[in-house]
Amino acid sequence: SGKTTLLQLCAGLLKPQRGSVKLAGTPVHKLSLAARAALVAYLPQNPKLCFTQDTVLKELENVAARLNIADGRDAVTDMLDRFRLTSVCHRHPYDLSGGEMQKAALVTLLLGRPRILFVDEPTKGIDPSAKQELATMLTEWNATGMTIVFATHDVEFAAQHAKRTAMLFDGQITACTSSKRFFREN
Repeated sequence: SGKTTLLQLCAGLLKPQRGSVKLAGTPVHKLSLAARAALVAYLPQNPKLCFTQDTVLKELENVAARLNIADGRDAVTDMLDRFRLTSVCHRHPYDLSGGEMQKAALVTLLLGRPRILFVDEPTKGIDPSAKQELATMLTEWNATGMTIVFATHDVEFAAQHAKRTAMLFDGQITACTSSKRFFREN
């Protein structure tokens, strides 16, 4: 139905073939990296795609430097502590468990403090404990004012944690309403 493509278009990673995706009147795909990072972030289904460095710490330091984050080292330390990743910060991201890798990828995105976070299949490949921890983190970030949009096949996760639900079918949004109403009626 195009869930991943829709999220990538919204995050400005793809240019629409027709129509437009705008934030504050500007096409998202035309924003500079720093401007886009301040507005939107995209966590792909495969969190390995978020890593280019050989340790979690180097990855976060690289992101902080690339985004010119004030007090970057302090921000990295704070995020490692907040997400309980300090003990694995010197490990290669690919050597982490599924849940740890997802958290590390999420931290690389959250360092830029985006206003909107797009997450593709957030529960893929993580155990129930990591799923609950992820739900708690997303709820906390949403409470700070961040909008979180996720695409998932995990109906139970969506029913428990989404405020609004839309269903895509054949490239179209066929339903969009509050999650309580959506899951009660569908």
